[in-house]
Amino acid sequence: MTYPIAVIGLAIALVNVLLIFVIPVFADMFKDFGAKLPAPTQMLINLSNFLKPEFGIPGILTKPSILHIGVGCYLAWVALNKFTATPKGRRTKDQFVVRAPICGNLIHKIALSRFCRTYATLIRSGVPILRTLEIVSSASGKVQIEDACTEISRHVSQGGQVSEVLAANPFFPPMMKHMVKAGESTGNVDGMMSKIADFYDTECEATVAALTSLIEPLLIVFLGVVVGGIVMAMFLPIFQLGAVAGGVN
Repeated sequence: MTYPIAVIGLAIALVNVLLIFVIPVFADMFKDFGAKLPAPTQMLINLSNFLKPEFGIPGILTKPSILHIGVGCYLAWVALNKFTATPKGRRTKDQFVVRAPICGNLIHKIALSRFCRTYATLIRSGVPILRTLEIVSSASGKVQIEDACTEISRHVSQGGQVSEVLAANPFFPPMMKHMVKAGESTGNVDGMMSKIADFYDTECEATVAALTSLIEPLLIVFLGVVVGGIVMAMFLPIFQLGAVAGGVN
């Protein structure tokens, strides 16, 4: 993600430079036309006026600007981090992340792979199942798996099986439930868990490769639309110079 983040960050910085320092020059020039500007141009000028900081008393901003927006975004980020650090906030975040479009399915598969891989490794190493579930819960990073591990521990301590809890939990897909049940029937739970982890690792690699291949063209389209939109909006009055200068709306 370093490449797309760097490109998007640079694009945002350059667009703000255009809006704050370049667009006002065009706006002053268009004032001499004495006629109504095209809607895209007027919207861009209004946005530029909103973002441009204005200082009254030394050091005090007199109207909302990009500085206010930046401070507001930072405070919102701090508040969000504090909220997600709470049990309720963390649960809300994990539920949202898993259901998010595009990346949600990938994050879900990564969580399942981590659960299966950690479980299989510990069981194969001879760690007692209750201790295994405790470690898996701590290493999962997802409240859905932590809740499942707590339920599995309680169920197993009462003589039940892992597959019985997985079967009733919608977070785990049917394929995984059937394979775990088959592993319990054959006495090879760790082997089945390893196969499930391998399967989801392969799926994750394919998904990441597909998303990575789409990043560059999407960035090109994004930059083209943003920069092209700004250029077209500012040159539209010039293209219509005869009508605008003549006062034609």
